[in-house]
Amino acid sequence: GHYEGNDFSYRGWNTASSAPPYYYLATGVTARMLSAPAGNSIVNWGRVLGSLWLLVGIYFVVRAAEYFAVSRLSLLLAVALAIASPSLLHASNIITSDATAFVGGAAVLLAGLAWERGRAPLWLLAVAAAFCASFDSTNAIGVVVVLLYFAVRAIARQRRELVEVVRPWRDYLVAGVVAAVSAAVAVLSWKVVYELVSHDVDLSKTDQ
Repeated sequence: GHYEGNDFSYRGWNTASSAPPYYYLATGVTARMLSAPAGNSIVNWGRVLGSLWLLVGIYFVVRAAEYFAVSRLSLLLAVALAIASPSLLHASNIITSDATAFVGGAAVLLAGLAWERGRAPLWLLAVAAAFCASFDSTNAIGVVVVLLYFAVRAIARQRRELVEVVRPWRDYLVAGVVAAVSAAVAVLSWKVVYELVSHDVDLSKTDQ
């Protein structure tokens, strides 16, 4: 049926409307396609797709763990604890762009490790950073983690304290700048669009 905005909090305005629409577009279109044959609820399929985002993130984590030679038992325990955490479990079972945080951060980490070992080009790291940050600005934390990793490796290379470091410190600097700029462009580009098309709604007196 039809819902009246005034019957809801904030007069029906979505207070999370500043979030980028890419996750909701991908989930909404896919859920409608999957539900169309049987006429099922798009919400159920949307929640199933949330689990799919999680599975892709787990795959990226497993691949990243190979670069550190993590034992299978330790990896299994770590992934199980991550999945069981309330924040990740909740985000993966409702329809929210928070579900992209885990897969986005894992994608940047995997791309960064692959670039460091010479198994992936630098542009792939840029794409992964943009992919991570474009779904939600808070996902940029995943990019920051990889930048900190690069910083540690660059310092270790300069001090020659780690034999297995395979890149000069300048390479880490360039890669860090590329990842940071890509993430910043992804975040700022949507903010510019949002400021141009959004409505000016006064939410100053709401409970939130």
